Amino acid sequence: MYVEWHRTLRTGTKRRQEASRTIESETRLFCWYEPVLVPGILHTAQYAAAVMRRVIEFYQIPDDLEAGVEVRMQRQQILYHGNHRFHFVLAEQALHTMVGDASVMSGQLDSLPGLLSLPRVCLGILPAAHRYRRVEVERRGRHRVARLAGADCTTRPGQARPDGAVDRAVDTTAAQKRLVRGRDDGVHVLPRDVTQSDLDRYHSSILAHQATTS
Repeated sequence: MYVEWHRTLRTGTKRRQEASRTIESETRLFCWYEPVLVPGILHTAQYAAAVMRRVIEFYQIPDDLEAGVEVRMQRQQILYHGNHRFHFVLAEQALHTMVGDASVMSGQLDSLPGLLSLPRVCLGILPAAHRYRRVEVERRGRHRVARLAGADCTTRPGQARPDGAVDRAVDTTAAQKRLVRGRDDGVHVLPRDVTQSDLDRYHSSILAHQATTS
């Protein structure tokens, strides 16, 4: 149901964070895309405070910053406990958007490689400089395969093409075990399928860690 942000936040940020914590506790698989900011559940306390301070100022709502940040940090416990899985995809811009000052940004970026060591967390980065190409989905027997539009289709699933890309078949039978509310499109993109060569040196440590654990 659509509810405007100003109405949702009319009593401050704490209540909104508590509502998110309740929904998240009942969610088994998280598929989370963020184009501009680091996902809230991955925030450091300093980064969260800077984001929520701006929210309080913009919407002119009651200032309960400390209480809101406290609950937001409590939400992170779901990363460590329970039967939950997390697939995060960030646009590269999310790592560049200046939140707070340089020390806040440094602390937030430094925290991400550690989160990648968690067994139920996957994090992918979409490079800003990567050339736009359409993704097409085709069926091959009982598999569905995602590939870049215009790519050479003469190779078999799992075999590298001259451009370095790989078509990865997905076992739809196994995919049924990962249903969320009874729905699954049968196509899953792994973080290692996303090109990493265009990220600058400030973010390479995140990707290097990801590569060693994939």
